[in-house]
Amino acid sequence: MIDEKTKIYGELITIGDELLSGRTVNNNAAHMGHYLRLAGFQIRWTTVVGDREEDIVAALQQALERAPFVLVTGGLGPTADDRTNAAVATALGRPLHRDPESWQVITNHLKKHNIPMTQPIAKMAELPKGARRIDLTRPRAGYY
Repeated sequence: MIDEKTKIYGELITIGDELLSGRTVNNNAAHMGHYLRLAGFQIRWTTVVGDREEDIVAALQQALERAPFVLVTGGLGPTADDRTNAAVATALGRPLHRDPESWQVITNHLKKHNIPMTQPIAKMAELPKGARRIDLTRPRAGYY
């Protein structure tokens, strides 16, 4: 068993107006907290924030001041309310750029499913400069 004093602790931020309004149950926080605990991590804070970019930036900045690691979930899709990438870039002081790996995964997915490229879909490939994708097979993969 891992000693509570030596656990690495962090914060979980879940994003979405639907979480704040009660339209959607925040299952991501429960699942992530559970699996992080099993892996020996401790979540000390969970923040739920709506889809406003400035609110996401503020939540990220506060979390980064108090926690050695921050996990963020939500807001990576192609809809107008998906602003996580831009907010992370702002909070970290990094520009957004078109990530070549993300672009390739997205274009391959669209071709496979005969879906046309649109600007909202293209923005999914815009990541904070220096970010690295976690999963190279999914269009909406996370990054670190």
